[in-house]
Amino acid sequence: MCVDTSNGLPEKLRKSNFQSALKRLAADLEAAHEVEWKQIIDEESASVLSADQTTEALQITCEAINNTLRHGGENEITACIETIRK
Repeated sequence: MCVDTSNGLPEKLRKSNFQSALKRLAADLEAAHEVEWKQIIDEESASVLSADQTTEALQITCEAINNTLRHGGENEITACIETIRK
């Protein structure tokens, strides 16, 4: 499991910006599971996230990782955040 988010995110993640929090998740994930982690983060896009949006994005990311580990049987996980300009 990535992180138990049933009671919200742990303090160490809530106090981090999105990119730092993902790096912490990646380190924990790679230590606990045989997976390769990649993250593609557009810093400009991540920097405009509010604290609440960062929390929500991290919870969504954790849920996706948990589902991948539980059901997907994958060993490579990529997290990506970018702005789509029209």
